[in-house]
Amino acid sequence: MTPVLTTGVFFVVYLSVEKAFLFHHQHSKNTSRLSSLGISELLAGRGRIVFENLRVLVVDDDRSLLQVLLTLLEVEGCNVEAADSPFTAMGVVRQQKFDLILADLRMPRMDGLQFIRSAKLFSPDAHFTVMTAYPTDDSKKAAAEQGIDNYLYKPFKLEELKDILASAQQRANAS
Repeated sequence: MTPVLTTGVFFVVYLSVEKAFLFHHQHSKNTSRLSSLGISELLAGRGRIVFENLRVLVVDDDRSLLQVLLTLLEVEGCNVEAADSPFTAMGVVRQQKFDLILADLRMPRMDGLQFIRSAKLFSPDAHFTVMTAYPTDDSKKAAAEQGIDNYLYKPFKLEELKDILASAQQRANAS
């Protein structure tokens, strides 16, 4: 079974050679909780690290999804920064270069396309991916015109995310 990432209540299964890890995420008004089976072993480095030293920035106003992506990317060996607004993310992008920038399309006051347009000034060689639960032909076209590398539909499969990580790692290794 391939895992799917979405908001609300969801499960993500991470399979390694030795064990299956289950991440369960429950989000309600006042609480956000991430629990798992085997997470301590995985985070202690006993899992397979594939994307070591890949510098990733994730920008999404959905804090529950942001936390899950942060955890999954760290498990994969990435150096991850997370921001819950494009304005916060711009402060981070001004200070650091990234290999991969994942940004939600729909965010208050500044959408993901506007954010990426500005972020490209500071990390021009990064691999850019826009994520959305509300894909439209217009936003896909705008993303393509802006040179965004991937347009990722939410909910997405873990394998889709890993393919994007692999592309970003290739680009980072080439430069």
